[in-house]
Amino acid sequence: MNYPVSIMPQVEELAAKVSALLPNPRYGPLKVWGRSFGRPGENWYTVESCYANGDCLRFKFGFDEVLAVWYPTDVEISEKVIRIGRASAIRVSWYGANPKVPENIQYKDFALIDGSVTFRTNMDTVPGTGWLNQELVESNPAVIIGEN
Repeated sequence: MNYPVSIMPQVEELAAKVSALLPNPRYGPLKVWGRSFGRPGENWYTVESCYANGDCLRFKFGFDEVLAVWYPTDVEISEKVIRIGRASAIRVSWYGANPKVPENIQYKDFALIDGSVTFRTNMDTVPGTGWLNQELVESNPAVIIGEN
């Protein structure tokens, strides 16, 4: 997938649109390329803030969880859902233990490479990479927050 040199103004506009809906909390499940975070009925996320960082759209949730989405395109923002159709890479991170110091940050990384999504995490006892099911990648948007 070819991306423009920079989509920074577009990312800034998206962050502004999400921020305009706040402080009304946004609740909903989080899915990345069809993969749910948490068990059904338990993975509810509240967007506390959203901002652009270069070509990355960053969402901060409660409990200091962060969703970072690089090169987001095909984006829908409404009162009920944030849907990002395509992205080049995604990171979900959170503190796995106290104190809240960098060594306690856990993450799950996803990167789109030639139409497939590679996956890695630092939660494995033996860190490595894997690939998401290709059918999930092709039939699901990159990110959904809320009920679609």
